[in-house]
Amino acid sequence: MNTLKTHILFLLLTCSQFVPTAQQVIITSAEQKGKKIYITYNLLGKAGKHNIKLYVKSSNSYSWSSPLKSVSGDIGQGQTFGINKQIVWDVLQDRDKFV
Repeated sequence: MNTLKTHILFLLLTCSQFVPTAQQVIITSAEQKGKKIYITYNLLGKAGKHNIKLYVKSSNSYSWSSPLKSVSGDIGQGQTFGINKQIVWDVLQDRDKFV
């Protein structure tokens, strides 16, 4: 059974460019509203289009999940830099329970 208890949120920034660039992802808030998690973040650095993915890790696990699929908002390919970007995770689409 795949349950959500205490999890850590993590954003992975993958550049669509092959040249190294300096980017920074800062999660400014993560809050539950009903059965969804709302994550607000700032994406800072050089201009360009980037691929944002969201992963979770249980506090008693050693490994991260695969990229979450039931997400919407400022996520996926083609993301540009900015502040107050938001991702909404529909937890029960990816997990059996929300505890």
